[in-house]
Formats: sequence, C-alpha cells, structure tokens
Amino acid sequence: MKKIPRISVLMPAYNAETYIAEAIESILQQTYSDFEFIIINDGSTDKTAEIIRGYDDSRIQFIDNTKNQGLIAILNQGLDLAQGEYIARMDTDDISLPTRFEKQIAFMDAHPDVGILGTWVLKFGDCENHIRKRKAKLGIWQLVTSAIVSHPTVMLRKSLLDKYSLRYDSEYVACEDYALWAQASGYTTIACLQEVLLHYRWHHANVSQTHRQLQKDNAKRVRKKLLKNWLSNGFQLRVK
Repeated sequence: MKKIPRISVLMPAYNAETYIAEAIESILQQTYSDFEFIIINDGSTDKTAEIIRGYDDSRIQFIDNTKNQGLIAILNQGLDLAQGEYIARMDTDDISLPTRFEKQIAFMDAHPDVGILGTWVLKFGDCENHIRKRKAKLGIWQLVTSAIVSHPTVMLRKSLLDKYSLRYDSEYVACEDYALWAQASGYTTIACLQEVLLHYRWHHANVSQTHRQLQKDNAKRVRKKLLKNWLSNGFQLRVK
C-alpha cells in the first residue's frame, strides 16, 4: 500500500522553460522530504514538459494537460489531486529555500488553529532586492487592505479546504489567492512566519505586471464581499 505523504506540493506550469528547473530543484532539495510534487503542465508550447520529464524522482507526479485551461482551473485540479495533509504552493519562477517545508510543517503541527501559513519573501530579479514582510499576527484590516500572505509561500490544510468546499474562484482572475484567503478567513486562522523562506522572482511576465488593472479591480470586489460578510457575521473573522 502506497504511503500517503504529509505534504502535497502544487505547481502549475505554463511556458515556463526559462526558470522552471530552478524552481523544481529548490523543491527536491528540501530538508523535509515527505512530500509528493504535483506539477501540472497547462498546455505549454515551449520546452516546459520536456524539462519536467528530465527529472527522475519518484515524488514527482507529472500531469501533462494538452489543452490550456488557465491557472485557476489548474490550481483546482491540483487541490483535487492532492493526497497530503498539507498543500504547499509553488510557482515555476520562484525559489524555495531548503528549510521552507521543515519550518512550515513544524509550525502547522504546533498550531492546529492555523489553516493558512505564509512566509516572508525576498523579492529579486528585475527590481531592487528587498524583503516583503508580513506581520505574524494579522488583524482584519490587513486582510481588507491586502492579500496578507504571498501566494507561492503558503501551506494550507487540506482538511480545511475539503470540509468547507474551498477552492479558487474563477470570478476573481489574477486575484484568486486573495479571494481564497477571504473565503477561508471565516473558518480558520491565517498566519505568517517571520522569516524569508522563498525568493520571489520579479519580471515582466508576473501577473501583477501583465494583469495589473484586472488584479486591482478584482481585489476591490474581494474587499467589498469580505466586508459584507464580516458585517453580516458579527465581526467573527479569525485572522491573526
């Protein structure tokens, strides 16, 4: 009987040949090794699939979709496939530091009330290097004003997502992570480790660059819905 891993790493990939090798290697070199690595190719037209196939590691579960479905559909496909107790997100152009999973899983095991855990990131690439920090204890106004945690850093409890049928919402393109945090905030605690555990690559193809206005518009919609739910539920959101 195949052992179920504690962590399912979810990485969608689309035309990612330039940086994907670095991203994959940063996961395979984690000090915490009890994970499955779900890589979903979303109909790439470059050498992305070829690069992924070049890795011989039993932890890699490669899903090669021939037709492009879009990021949100692929993310939800990955959530449904995940077998682990925890789901760790990863993007094809970022680099996870070696102790990322070790430190995140230790925190999640010690804090069962936390369902979403991010980390600080070092932003690098086509920008001046700087650390993007978030508070360890986050109040409601942080969630109202921003996405709180950086998407590619998060570790999520699979049981939380399944219990409340939480998935990425296609109504919030370029802002699907923020919308998910807003959905989850009524059921769990959101936290952030006070340490850089991921290097976030900034370049011209980032969503925040290519879909800047759409991201802003959808973020406003998320905030409006969040405030409405917050008021109707008597200020019960559990974000800290």
